[in-house]
Amino acid sequence: MYELEAPVERLEDGPVERGDLLAEAFEVVHPAQFARFPTASVLSLRLNPQRYRKNQEVSAMPMTQTQLADAVAEKAGLSRADAKKALTALEEVILSEIGNAEKVKIGGVVQLDVRVRPASAERPGRNPATGEEITISAKPASVAVKARPLAKAKAAAPPLSRVQK
Repeated sequence: MYELEAPVERLEDGPVERGDLLAEAFEVVHPAQFARFPTASVLSLRLNPQRYRKNQEVSAMPMTQTQLADAVAEKAGLSRADAKKALTALEEVILSEIGNAEKVKIGGVVQLDVRVRPASAERPGRNPATGEEITISAKPASVAVKARPLAKAKAAAPPLSRVQK
């Protein structure tokens, strides 16, 4: 039997005492993320994440394609397979439009824009270490895709105080 460091708090039915939890009853989904914590801390962390995220550094991982498909399926009332098909179709349409050098606006969240960076001519410069005059070579024109957040994305951004923690 594993010992917890302290009773787990903030559950609907009140705190859970040490004897109420068995380590065998919990499955750690991503053991590599919790490798540096003892087993009891992992149980407390999974049951009471707000308490431990403030005191210990827990890295935030970006949402995966599968997690996104699950979230879309849940919100739209679709099956996971249908949500994955919809995301794949969205990706194909966006890439096709970008390939045609078109501006793409995804809802009110983000706007993707294709920009041409003009070629730069050869120009004189100076080596900052020695002061010697040099020639900076010309650069060819290039194409870049720029993403610009729109009003909904800006409004959904967390406050600075939450991001800095």
